[in-house]
Amino acid sequence: MRSLIQLDTSSPKSLSLALRYLDWSLIGVGLLLGLMGEGYTYPQTLAIQTCVASVAYIILSFFIPINRSIGQRRIYVLINLILAIWLAVVSPIAAILHWSIIKSCFLLNLKEVILTITLTSVFYVIGTLWSIPQFSEMLTLNGIQVPDAPKLILMGNIAYYLGACIFSILMSLLVMAERKSRQKSELLATEVETLAASLERSRIAREIHDSLGHTLTTLDIQIEVAQKLHQRNPEKALQALEIAKRLSSQCLQDVRSAVQTIRQPTFNLNQALTTLVDQVNQSQQFTIYVSLDLPDLPLNISHPLYCMIQEGLMNIQKHAHASSVSLHAWTSASTLVVELKDDGRGFELETPRSGFGLQGIEERVSLLGGDFTLHSQLGQGTQLRVEIPQ
Repeated sequence: MRSLIQLDTSSPKSLSLALRYLDWSLIGVGLLLGLMGEGYTYPQTLAIQTCVASVAYIILSFFIPINRSIGQRRIYVLINLILAIWLAVVSPIAAILHWSIIKSCFLLNLKEVILTITLTSVFYVIGTLWSIPQFSEMLTLNGIQVPDAPKLILMGNIAYYLGACIFSILMSLLVMAERKSRQKSELLATEVETLAASLERSRIAREIHDSLGHTLTTLDIQIEVAQKLHQRNPEKALQALEIAKRLSSQCLQDVRSAVQTIRQPTFNLNQALTTLVDQVNQSQQFTIYVSLDLPDLPLNISHPLYCMIQEGLMNIQKHAHASSVSLHAWTSASTLVVELKDDGRGFELETPRSGFGLQGIEERVSLLGGDFTLHSQLGQGTQLRVEIPQ
């Protein structure tokens, strides 16, 4: 079984200080109560023993082995309990014994704590029997005659010890439960942090792919065309360079849009889609028929939808060889629907895909709790449909 101190070792110095200050507080309060006792003469032998045990207990508090080996912790608990039992039977500082039992919960495992409580009970009774003559002497010095004094002292001490020991056990269980709960919370916090980092990496990867990947790919193609045609067809080469210039400007715009989306709490989806369609139409590869009927949406929905539509249009532009594309978006009572369809060459759904575009759409839809369906056949085009619950 693991040591209880392993449940919280993040700040051993602060824990040691807290335990030390509590040691000193209990010793100080006990001695103060002994000095404030009115009309009582304390036997000199008990007074000397109390002072010696108190000084030894205070010195020991400087060496609490919070982050030491289990052997050192056991030795510390043994010496600590010997001094605590000594103080409990010869002085008014009986509470120090129960505090020492509670303190052992920070240093030992559960089985050792139970063994410690059992052995402490035995030695406490033995110590009480040993101290009865001295306390009887104290009663006599103060002029108090109590019939059956030894018996009453023993019974009173045992009753007090049992009651306080039950409290100590309950307190120990509470401490152990709290430590275990803290450990679980720390582990959960670590897992959540790791998951959040993983999700953020995936989000950044999608943003780079969706906002810059397509534009940079097209830019590279146009520059390559210009390189090949700059001698034999300068006019077309110049046209390719003009397109490349527009694409480079688009890259800068994409970066600004991404930063703006992060910093601003709103995102105008309809306006962004209109701009996107205009940009795609500049390629004159196909005609886009648009039908948008969307309300104002929160940023966590509108921006992912924009990225999905952008990804779909870029895929059509690169792979579909389509002549017409239809984009429809509308809302029903409980669902937001986006549908993108082309009349291109299509593909077999079972064919392995090497790109990350469709995977990015699926991830975004999954994060929004929606459904993504894809229909395509060779020669019959492709249809993407996204349904997001509202």
